[in-house]
Amino acid sequence: MPLKPDLDAEDATVGSILLSPNCIQIVREHVSADSFTQEPHRLIFRAACSMHDAGKVIDSLTLKDELKQRGDLDRVGGVTFLGDLSSHIPTAANVQHYAAIVAEYEHKHNLRTLLRASVVATSNGETTASIISNLLSGIEELGVRQNDAPQRTDVAELLSKPPPDMEYLIEGVLPRGVLCGCDAQGGAGKSMLAQILVTSICTGRTLLQSFKPTGTMRVLWIESEDPPDEIARRFGRIIRAFDLTPKDCERIAENLTLYASQAFALNRVEHGVVVPTERYRWLVREVERVQPDLIILDPRSHFFAGDENSNADVAAFMNLMKALTPITHTPCSVWTNHHVAKMRETEATSASGRGASAARDATRALWSLTPLSASECAAAGIETASGFVKLEQTKSNWSPLGDGPIYLRRLQGECGGVLVETDMRKMRAEADNARLDAIAKEFATMIGENRENLTIRDISRTPGVDIRHGLKVKLGNHVTIPAVEQAIEHGARAGYLTIDTDPSKPLGAKIPRQIREANSHE
Repeated sequence: MPLKPDLDAEDATVGSILLSPNCIQIVREHVSADSFTQEPHRLIFRAACSMHDAGKVIDSLTLKDELKQRGDLDRVGGVTFLGDLSSHIPTAANVQHYAAIVAEYEHKHNLRTLLRASVVATSNGETTASIISNLLSGIEELGVRQNDAPQRTDVAELLSKPPPDMEYLIEGVLPRGVLCGCDAQGGAGKSMLAQILVTSICTGRTLLQSFKPTGTMRVLWIESEDPPDEIARRFGRIIRAFDLTPKDCERIAENLTLYASQAFALNRVEHGVVVPTERYRWLVREVERVQPDLIILDPRSHFFAGDENSNADVAAFMNLMKALTPITHTPCSVWTNHHVAKMRETEATSASGRGASAARDATRALWSLTPLSASECAAAGIETASGFVKLEQTKSNWSPLGDGPIYLRRLQGECGGVLVETDMRKMRAEADNARLDAIAKEFATMIGENRENLTIRDISRTPGVDIRHGLKVKLGNHVTIPAVEQAIEHGARAGYLTIDTDPSKPLGAKIPRQIREANSHE
């Protein structure tokens, strides 16, 4: 039985746009220009979409001018045809029904074409696996909404006006509409970090100084590793650590949609082709319902089904994640936590994430959470390395890369595990000062009255070797010659030492300083 297009539905769809230009967005959710079987309908719809995207008013006169400029006015049948279109229907109220009829014909036509190609393939000797794979892939493509089909960007229009300002979820750090996330080894604190960000975004409060939310926003959070009770305990610690108010808690309840301790595959691989699961289609519907500004999946591996080392599988999954970002009224971002490769647990690079590189290629903003190195701990006087972690932005395509690492301290006691930003430069300065203080005090005791009249120069060279050795034995190998010289200056400022000058030294030479233990500290 032949399949015939409904030309009346095509007339009514295009005519509705002339009657009520605002309905063009509804039409675009169902059809594209190529959905129409008649060339006049295609040309008129394409022109109307271009005008709508440019913010131009659509009516019979402006549409006529647009078609004339494109050289398509005569091809559509002139002004008479435009007038006939709008006169055929009394109201645009049923435009969604008309557009759905046009879309249904297109889907049936494409399905018939796909099935015919499969029949031909069986006669051409193709393998069953190949035919099924192509058929499944084709059916999946038919399920994609028409407005998700590739659309050419009008470069002239793009360059005709100033570009819009970048919109952020986190000021200057996390843009809207991107794939983002954090890579870290197990137990590093990425889930706690994610929950702090959730709290910050839902309340609109800055909890970490480097992550300032641009307002109070919605979050859809699917956390697979921890049960609701543990999420509640973490919230309790976060509330205490940051002094959140009852009003803040109300905002969290209002703006957070949480699915705790739930893991499910959002994709599957059939005959080598990655296709979305029913759970993914549920997620699409949930995103449409919740309208979140941020979606968090933690960890990514619990929602991905396929070969983690296959760039093809991972790239297809990341494309499914990217397809979630434009569903909301304002583009949302998708944050995924991921584990690092075992050989790169201490590396802060975009390549440290486990598996195929396609994941980091698709990500626009990426962070790495790593333990502090031994040298960093020593420089800051940190004895327990597990009490600190380092957060570094390793990739940023749409905004400037972070200035440097952000150091986070784990709180203890009733706020245990909560990460708070700490000033590592201040900690290093305090540790340096403490080291100099210890050296200065010990030096003052050792030098005593300095009966040999050793100068700072002497102490830095052969005559002072015994003093330097004694300081190293007492305080450790960090007692270097520069450290001793700095400690002497520190001791003078602190009142542990007095420094005299010797006027008998030759003019132009460095003025030597004799060092004696201060009487007030004997």
